[in-house]
Amino acid sequence: PPAVSESVPLNERPPGMLYVYSNLFLYQNRVPADALLFAARCVSVCLGLLLGLFVYLISSKLYGARSGVFSLWLFALCPNLIAHGSLVTTDMGGLAFALAFIYSLLLYLEKPSLYKTLACGISLGLALASKHTNIILPFIFMAAVLCRERNMTGIKKIFTVGALAWFTLCSVYGFDRVFMLHDFYKFLPLPDSFLRGLAFGQYHNSRGHASFFMGEHSAGGWMSYFPTAFLLKTPTMTLALALLALGLAIKNYKLLKFEEAVLAAPLVIVLAMSISAKLNIGLRHILLVYPVLFIFMGRILKEKFFETKKGVITAAGILLVIAAETFANAPDYLAFFNRPSGGASSGIKYLSDSNIDWGQDLKGLGEYLKQEGDAETLLSYFGTSVPMAHGIRAQGLPTVWEWPKSEHINSVNPKKELLAVSVTNLQGTYFRDPQLYAWLLNKTPVKKIGGSIYVYDVTNDTESQKKILEIYERTGEKEKILRQENRVKTLMAR
Repeated sequence: PPAVSESVPLNERPPGMLYVYSNLFLYQNRVPADALLFAARCVSVCLGLLLGLFVYLISSKLYGARSGVFSLWLFALCPNLIAHGSLVTTDMGGLAFALAFIYSLLLYLEKPSLYKTLACGISLGLALASKHTNIILPFIFMAAVLCRERNMTGIKKIFTVGALAWFTLCSVYGFDRVFMLHDFYKFLPLPDSFLRGLAFGQYHNSRGHASFFMGEHSAGGWMSYFPTAFLLKTPTMTLALALLALGLAIKNYKLLKFEEAVLAAPLVIVLAMSISAKLNIGLRHILLVYPVLFIFMGRILKEKFFETKKGVITAAGILLVIAAETFANAPDYLAFFNRPSGGASSGIKYLSDSNIDWGQDLKGLGEYLKQEGDAETLLSYFGTSVPMAHGIRAQGLPTVWEWPKSEHINSVNPKKELLAVSVTNLQGTYFRDPQLYAWLLNKTPVKKIGGSIYVYDVTNDTESQKKILEIYERTGEKEKILRQENRVKTLMAR
């Protein structure tokens, strides 16, 4: 398709072919869509379990088995990792292999051997192949080795592990166009697709991305975005534990291990890079912070108090408090916000997109509409799923990447008419006019589906019907304009 100007809002661009093909694959397949999605999500779940294993192993290695168990519980009770741990993305794979590399690196630095060298090189290659943001790991490896070996031995180790990582990465890509002149990174002997991914990531971040933050809209990002998102979407007691662990580390800084500095490196780098990032569309971009932080928080269990009976009871109580706050939002973990922020119901005021609304509740909307019986529906859904696949026959309102486009028109005088709008659309994140649906924010929804879709009863709401008419007049959809004009006339005549 022809290139689309970056100044054109997402809702006014044609649907990307990626979504067209994916919907054809999901909904016109011999295998049901739910079965395909379940199988794909099982892979992410397994990678999440692998990630948990490395959280335990690293924490146990640094601070002992009790600390390892504590870190593992913190990991298991993290709503953000639970949410993204069941989605078909690169997140869990990227995190699992990054932690596998860090664990292998700690073993390698302790005492190099053939097996540890192989583990370090292969895990580094897999980490790079699984997620482009893991590009920071080779630099952490080089810095760690050079700090330990300030001579030619260090250079040899870097070359050996680097060669293994290179071979592993190229193998994953099937050595596709490795030895060629690349468009972006001219003479780098790496797979062309891998380099294109890196180049696109840099380009995407440099030009920015439309986003919503604390009531504001911008494509250039905010320096406070990721720190604030972390504070809003992390369980309250977890934040308190992180401060305690940091305080203890500062207090006993002379006792800090070199291995802890290696562990802290990705945490510091990710946080530092996030401050200048223009791509502000989700906390998931800094998810690596969580497992690393949970490992570091395991050092709390080394304090003498936690070796006593009261200490054990206190640690168990802390985990119960975290569990209570996390599970209070079950099963809608993607829309989790901690209690000081006002909880999930207040999330719409702060963040957008994958922080709260990634189109995950369309199936829940379909189930709700079935319960409502004869209710007709107006729909503005943010996501790439197909409403009709979930039994939703709705009259479409402006949205982002709607395909296939709904041609359904509601009756002029319905017994009951509901308006369902995704949170991201309510916030106006990707519209030329961010206030397109702002009038709904002053109304009370009759139902919130999973925290990401708000449903309003507009059956006898003349004001809302007039607003909807204004929206259709902007889009120029004649049939819908005619229907809406008649709808408003009918209500005003009553």
